[in-house]
Amino acid sequence: MLDGVQADRWRGQCANGLVREDVLELVAVMLLKHVHFLQDSAAKPVDLQYVRTKEGAEIDFALSDGNALTHLIECKWADSDPYPAFNKIRPMWPNAQAVQLVRHLRNDEQRIGLSIVRAAPWLARLAA
Repeated sequence: MLDGVQADRWRGQCANGLVREDVLELVAVMLLKHVHFLQDSAAKPVDLQYVRTKEGAEIDFALSDGNALTHLIECKWADSDPYPAFNKIRPMWPNAQAVQLVRHLRNDEQRIGLSIVRAAPWLARLAA
């Protein structure tokens, strides 16, 4: 018999063995690889961070180039609805590209200031 944690992971598992939590970890690894590549090959002052407000609104990842935030990135398994934290965080960095990466998404969407895109093709365009 499965304990509670294993049962939850089993319900979230898909045909290729990935579970929902794994997608966030895979995106983190790919973004970190991208950042390290740009730091090492081009000596760019890029960094990978996350954003959380005092009120608790949080975005999974933030890419920065020097002192400027370039990307706000949120990961979702299959939710194509805009993540509510974008409404609170995006105005703080209006020049940053806001992206919601979705593992299972039929069609990419462009909402006002937010790209909701399939995760795999977006990640494939990273530098490394």
